[in-house]
Amino acid sequence: MRTRGFRGLAVATAILLLVFVPSRSCGQQPANGAAARVGVIPDTHGAIAEILLHYDPDVSVELEPVYRDLFAALPDDVRVKVLCPTAAAVDDFISSWESVLEERVADVINVGLPISVWARDRCIARQPLDLRSRSATFVPVPPWSYEQQKHNDLLLQDILHEARLAPGVLDSPLHIEGGNVVSNARHVFFGANVFSENGHVSDSRLTTELERLFGRAYLSVGDEYGDVPWCHIDMYLTPISEDTVLVASPRFAHMLLSADDDSFDVPNCWDELGGTACPSDWLQERFDSVAALAQQHGYKVRRVPVITDVAKEWMVTYNNVLLDQRRGERVVYMPVYGVPPLDHVAAAIYRGLGFEVHTVDVSELYERGGALRCVANVTQRRQVLGPPARTVSGGRLRVIDLAEAQAFDGILDRSRHRLASRSQRNAWGQKSWP
Repeated sequence: MRTRGFRGLAVATAILLLVFVPSRSCGQQPANGAAARVGVIPDTHGAIAEILLHYDPDVSVELEPVYRDLFAALPDDVRVKVLCPTAAAVDDFISSWESVLEERVADVINVGLPISVWARDRCIARQPLDLRSRSATFVPVPPWSYEQQKHNDLLLQDILHEARLAPGVLDSPLHIEGGNVVSNARHVFFGANVFSENGHVSDSRLTTELERLFGRAYLSVGDEYGDVPWCHIDMYLTPISEDTVLVASPRFAHMLLSADDDSFDVPNCWDELGGTACPSDWLQERFDSVAALAQQHGYKVRRVPVITDVAKEWMVTYNNVLLDQRRGERVVYMPVYGVPPLDHVAAAIYRGLGFEVHTVDVSELYERGGALRCVANVTQRRQVLGPPARTVSGGRLRVIDLAEAQAFDGILDRSRHRLASRSQRNAWGQKSWP
């Protein structure tokens, strides 16, 4: 049974040739035995403890297969936090997913604002590398091009913090979206477009802020002008361990589709999917450069297939994954698209690298520009050998209506003020916030 919990304010009411730019590669890794520095949560490290989702009922058809497969695959001890724009959206979500969520700890929260489905981009979660505690979340300042839903996304972590439902927000003037950051325990990787997007922040201040945000050594992927293969790095580069990365390859997809022409109609596949899986694709050189330079920095590289549509800004990508560790095994939650030659080979690659593979159907979602990692944000991890997240027997599904709380107007005003203060220290924000 779900309960509506009210505990006062405690719950409110309840990247041309690409390089890892040498002058931009920086940061120090903690020495063995040293206290773990706070930084971006590594994608490769620890067990998933909490997932953040943004639900939009207008995108429910596209989200349904994603949620179905994800909820079925996630262990019961993973807390699910779902943010909804209205009370009606909460009811819509609950009516579809209550029977699944009531067996786990889950919060479904009305935040009273139109929001995007991209839970990753406006929230970069941070913890010490030992994963023993939670730390302030990074929220980017807005660029001038943000539409209202994305502006509202920027307020959510402040709102949740005031309701004691999330950690505080790191006070930083930088604009970096969560999809443009991936990491292992050795490095944080990000697209060099971060530099152009923060061009009015001095080099010294930018270095300081990146070190503070990332908490360990970092590598930028792109050229000195900030050109990148794709706007978000998690669509084409995936660190899967401290010594291996996966890099996207259109040529690989072309080879697979061509070889499978007895069982799969390649021309029809391309017509249906749109996009390009072609050896002459101009992106191939960019992806190859990423792979070559990753090797120069000591990484083993495996290639995974990709189809791209540059004009419509979507990918069929097998890089946009969630990584987990369970029962001594490495686990990957991997997007699939209903394209057997690609889906099956991608899964085989991950299995060959030692992963237990759980597939998540994003075939209705990817044309919106993202895949699994984009909509499912890992906001907390725990040590693999540590105790599981505390659960309530039989699960606990809470509905929390923040927007109806008497204090909500004040919370919203304060959250807007804090975002405006951060934005005023960045030229992007001066164009985007009154």
